[in-house]
Amino acid sequence: MGHRANLIIIENHEWSLYYSHWCANTITSDLFWGPQHAVNFTRKQSEVDESGWLDDIWAEGAAVIDCDHRVLLLYGGEDILYDVPLRRIYLEMLRRVWSEWDIRWACEGIAEIADYVEYHRSKVLSTDEDMHTSVDSLSPPEQRDWTDIVGSFRDAGNRLRLFPLPGDVESYLFAGPNLEVLCDRSISMENIPLDEWLGDSFPSGGFHVDLTAMRVDYWTAKDVPNIPRKISEIWRGWNVMWHRDEFESQLDATAGRIRFPNRTRKMLEQRLREILLRDCERSPVKTILEITDKLRKEGKDVQINPL
Repeated sequence: MGHRANLIIIENHEWSLYYSHWCANTITSDLFWGPQHAVNFTRKQSEVDESGWLDDIWAEGAAVIDCDHRVLLLYGGEDILYDVPLRRIYLEMLRRVWSEWDIRWACEGIAEIADYVEYHRSKVLSTDEDMHTSVDSLSPPEQRDWTDIVGSFRDAGNRLRLFPLPGDVESYLFAGPNLEVLCDRSISMENIPLDEWLGDSFPSGGFHVDLTAMRVDYWTAKDVPNIPRKISEIWRGWNVMWHRDEFESQLDATAGRIRFPNRTRKMLEQRLREILLRDCERSPVKTILEITDKLRKEGKDVQINPL
């Protein structure tokens, strides 16, 4: 049990590694409140030597706080990790709080974190090949609201074929060019209205295979350490493009035949407020507001310096 994470602070060109057993799911709120708060939080965790690095199986979140170059690189959070539109609003808000810092999302997870501090990524990648198995079917989920990803194909006759699928993108792309066989023997759809099926959820990835052009495009929401390299090897001879979390790439490839959930900005901001405050019995923002309200009641002039 646990929600394991590595946290790293870089100061004076040296990095210190920390381990937390529980903060991977809450890392996006734990580090939200500004650089000093994040550094203080990190230093309260367990400082470890290189043996404390987590690998891609165990690391559910991680962050680098580079105080020398003012860079924050992170990933994690049980809600934000799988929801791209929600994450985009979160990162926009985070950049306002961490003003003058370069905020980045580690789409390759712990491997990208290791790359940043020049720790060889092979040391944080598991060697268990059984973790990377391919599927043998393009069957839809038992219920439409269980759709996790969408697979789309442009076949040799220039026909667009769409498949709502359970699971993750890599499980399908690990099948390699054999996906064409699975496509030929599976029943596809003309349109996929995810906005009607998924409610407040959002798909976690998608792939598009153009059989004539021998091209594969795909996007992913969750961290995929070293997966892009593996997929490119499996599809050797094909033009393979990982679009990171840009789901719009699949929208373009399918000419609007996939309808993604379209939540309003107001809805996403409200969801983020709930996420950021639910794990903080007393958040820094709430404390500031209480102090300023008390001072104003005492007749004192209070001005809050913008972040």
